[in-house]
Amino acid sequence: MKCLDTGSDVPSCIDLFSDDGALAARIAGLLRALRPGAEVAVGHQLAWLSARLASTASRLLIIDGRLPDAFPALNQAKQAGPRVRVLFLAPDVHRMQQAFACHADDALIFPWHADEVGARMQRLLAIRREGVEEAQVARQLKRGLTEIGRDLGLDEEHMLARFDRIAYFHDAATAAHERRVARYAGLLARAAGGSAAESLALEHAAPLHDIGKVGIAPELLNKREKLSAAERAFLCSHVDMGYEILNIGTLPLLRLAAEIARSHHERFDGTGYPQGLCGERIPFEARVVALADVYDALTSPRPYKPAWDAQTVADFIRENSGTHFDPHLVDAFTRHEEAFRTLQSELSLADS
Repeated sequence: MKCLDTGSDVPSCIDLFSDDGALAARIAGLLRALRPGAEVAVGHQLAWLSARLASTASRLLIIDGRLPDAFPALNQAKQAGPRVRVLFLAPDVHRMQQAFACHADDALIFPWHADEVGARMQRLLAIRREGVEEAQVARQLKRGLTEIGRDLGLDEEHMLARFDRIAYFHDAATAAHERRVARYAGLLARAAGGSAAESLALEHAAPLHDIGKVGIAPELLNKREKLSAAERAFLCSHVDMGYEILNIGTLPLLRLAAEIARSHHERFDGTGYPQGLCGERIPFEARVVALADVYDALTSPRPYKPAWDAQTVADFIRENSGTHFDPHLVDAFTRHEEAFRTLQSELSLADS
């Protein structure tokens, strides 16, 4: 079934991952009530879903959480980035919680009311449209900076510095966090046995781990209230936007920065995002930045929380060894914990 994307808020076709004919008929009736003539493309095999996600028509995916392949389907969809939004229909609260843990954009529990599903669909499509627009801005930014760098003959370090200035003008607090993380990452890389050259390269690249947040409104970045599931999903898209901005040709430092931007929210046990990588499949530099990022986030005040004391943060890092963090890096951190505290004091004074 071919689906035409006309650019309307409600598309002419959505995808349903299900083998339940009655569910498909009900979703189709709901969609046609929102947009006459619209269709639902239905399938329940991962190969079918892969082909649908590869097409430009796919904008909204509804997953029947009762299927054995529901979570592999969800993981496939999230790898497609912000252009595809996912509504997960869960059979119970446990599966709904799992869906949110795997970064579903929204979830409902059976039985659901048609009006509620329709409202959720329209909201996800609006969020999806915003995400695509922000990604387009990121691509335009990348092209513009690449052309400027080429015309001015800038080397990689100068290009990295220009990106860093963009982050600063967008949100000064985020930029300060990025620079502190770079210092912690360099210290941790050396503590873990990295060479001076490797650690220096990491320090140059790490400040841009959150560059994708230039595509996120500062009001959302600095929101004091708890984020909704949809807001959190949109915020998570900064890793894809960061990779898109920094993935410029074959320049080694920029490619390193791009990989860090994409992978610094992966977790050692495979429950992170955006790709669900685990263990040593996560680039070493991203594993380093992941720990440094959390260390700075917890030891610094945020609009929604006070700073934690250094001992509490160190205990938290050790408690999450092997789940969130690489155990080898946690051991290196523990051996050099006093050096981290000293550096934290220096950076706090510099920012005050």
